[in-house]
Amino acid sequence: MAQKDRSERKCLINGRTSGCHTQSSERSLAARPRPTRRRRLVGETLEPRHLLATLADAPGGAAVPSPEFAPACDAAPINASQIAATANATTPLVEYFLTARDFEDQLLPVVNGEVEVGVGIENSFFLEVAYSDLRTFGDDLGAFGVHVNLDVSQPGLLQPVLRETQRIIFGEEIYSASSGSAAFTMEGASQTYVADFADISNEPFAEVKAALNFLGYQPSQYEVIGLPSSDLLIEVRFVDPAFANIDLPNLIVTSNFDVTVPTSVDEFSPLLADGVTPNPDALRFNLDTRSRTFNNNQRFFYLLNRGTIDMASGFIDVGGTGLIPAAGGGVRGLTQDGQFIEPFDVFRLEVFLTEPLRSPLIINTTPSAGFEPLLLFGENQVVPAEAVLVDADASVTLVTAEPTVQQIVINEGASSRSQVTSVTVTFGETLQTEPLQSAFTLVNTSTSTPVGLIDVAASLNDGMTTVTLTFDGESTVNRNGIGAQGNSLADGNYRLHIDASDIRSVRGFEMFRDVVFGEQAVDGLFRLYGDSDGDRDVDGQDYGRFGLTFLATAGQARFNAQLDSDGDGDVDGQDYGRFGLNFLKRI
Repeated sequence: MAQKDRSERKCLINGRTSGCHTQSSERSLAARPRPTRRRRLVGETLEPRHLLATLADAPGGAAVPSPEFAPACDAAPINASQIAATANATTPLVEYFLTARDFEDQLLPVVNGEVEVGVGIENSFFLEVAYSDLRTFGDDLGAFGVHVNLDVSQPGLLQPVLRETQRIIFGEEIYSASSGSAAFTMEGASQTYVADFADISNEPFAEVKAALNFLGYQPSQYEVIGLPSSDLLIEVRFVDPAFANIDLPNLIVTSNFDVTVPTSVDEFSPLLADGVTPNPDALRFNLDTRSRTFNNNQRFFYLLNRGTIDMASGFIDVGGTGLIPAAGGGVRGLTQDGQFIEPFDVFRLEVFLTEPLRSPLIINTTPSAGFEPLLLFGENQVVPAEAVLVDADASVTLVTAEPTVQQIVINEGASSRSQVTSVTVTFGETLQTEPLQSAFTLVNTSTSTPVGLIDVAASLNDGMTTVTLTFDGESTVNRNGIGAQGNSLADGNYRLHIDASDIRSVRGFEMFRDVVFGEQAVDGLFRLYGDSDGDRDVDGQDYGRFGLTFLATAGQARFNAQLDSDGDGDVDGQDYGRFGLNFLKRI
C-alpha cells in the first residue's frame, strides 16, 4: 500500500481538521486518550449544550476553520451577562419564513400567492425555513437552535427527496490496537479494499474515501464526516442527485486488529422496506444546513439535527442547533464581517409532489412542540410558541399547472354537418401521449349510443398537443374512403367527454376537471346527412348544392365529399336516394 504523509493528524470531531484538536504526528491512534462516553443530550440544561456547541468546530466541510472560529474551541458556556430573560414575553421575539426555491437557491415565482411546481421526483424543489430576530437592535443576537413543523393541508401529496447515509462504527477498543487491518466491501461486490491499521490510525477518513473509490463511487458522489463519539464513528453521506430515494448497497466492514474491535455499519436508507414510504430516520441526514446568509454558504444549524415524517400531516420537529461564539455577540460573533443578515435561513429540504394537485396544497410553518424547539442567544429559557410570529410569510401555497383545452374543431373547421369525419382537440401544452388513448368518449345523445371506436392521433405544434379523433363501429357510417371520404358519425346530436385523469402534460401536470363538449347547441357537435351548411336542417339550399355536385367524381372541382354518402368517390343515384330520405328534416 502506498505510503501517506502522516505529518498531520485528523480531528475526529465532526470529521474536520481543527487546530484546537490537532495531535502531533508522533502519537498513534492507540496512544490517544479514550474520549469520555457522552452522546445523549436530551434533558440536559442549557449550559452543557452550550459547551457542546463551543467544542464543535466550524462548519464548512473538510476545510480548516478560519481564524474567527478557532476561539470557539476554548470558549466557556454563554455567561449570565449575555442573558436577557424576556422569553416569557408575549411580544413576538422571532418571525418564521417559508419559501419555495430551486436548486440554485433562487425563489420560485409567486403569482397571486401561489407557486406553480411540477409533479414527480424529476421536478423536485426546496422548502427553505428562515427566521428574523424581532428584538430591538443590540438584543437581536439570533438563534442557535431552531426546530419547526411543516404542516400540509392535504395528505400523501408531498414527499421528501432523501439520499442514503451509512455509518461505520469501530468500537472504542480500536484506541487500544496497534496493528492489523480493516476490510471494506459492499453488497454485491466481488473485491475488497484492505486498509492497514497505520493508515487508518493516521487518516481514517482518507481510508474510507479510498475504499469508496475502490468500490466504484466517485468522490463527488459522497461526503465522509466524523462524529463526536467514544467510538471511531465515520458517517458516509451519498449526495449524488442520481441517488435520490434509492436504496444503495450496504457497506460491509470487518476488522482484523491485534485486539478485538466491534465493527458494524448502520444504514439509513431513504425508503422503508416497502420501497415507497420515506424513512423517517433518514430525514435528519438530508437537511441542507448551508446558509446563504452565513459566511458565503457555510453550514450553521448542522448540529443535533432531527425531524420526522408523517405523510398525512407533514414534517415534524425539523431543524438543528448551531455554534456559540467564544466572545459572545450571537450570530454576529460568528460571521466573518460581523453582520447578521435576516431573514437568516436555517435549512432547506428537497421535496416533490407525488401526483397532480386538484386543489392548492398549503404548507404552513408552525412552532414545534418538541424538545427545546427555539433557543435564542441572550435568552435563558426556551422561547414559547406564543413568542413566535407566524403569518402569511411562513406559508407556501403550491399549485400544478392545469392543461387546458384551447380549441375543439369539427371537420377541420368546415361548416357542413352532412358528414362528421373528424373532431380535433387542441391543448395548451405538450401532453403525454399514451394516456390520451383512453381520454375521449363520444355518445350519440339522440339514440343514447356510444361511438364504438375512437381512433386518437396526437401531434405537436408550437408546444401544444393537437389530438385528431376519427371513428368506427357503433353509431358511425362506414364509408369507403379516407380523410373527407372516411367514416362519419351517424345522424344525431353528440356529446364529447374528455377524462381529466388521462390528460397529463409532459411536466406531470394533470387536468383538474373533465371537459364536456356538445351539450350546448352552439357547440355544433351533430351530424345530419345532407345539411351542407350546418344550420341543422336539409332544405332547398342544401338541395341546390346537391344538384351542383350530382354525378361529379373525386378530383373534379365540383365534387363535394360531404354529399358522397358512402365515400365511394362519386355523388350518384344512391347518394341522391339517401339525400331524399333526409330532405326537409331538422335535428
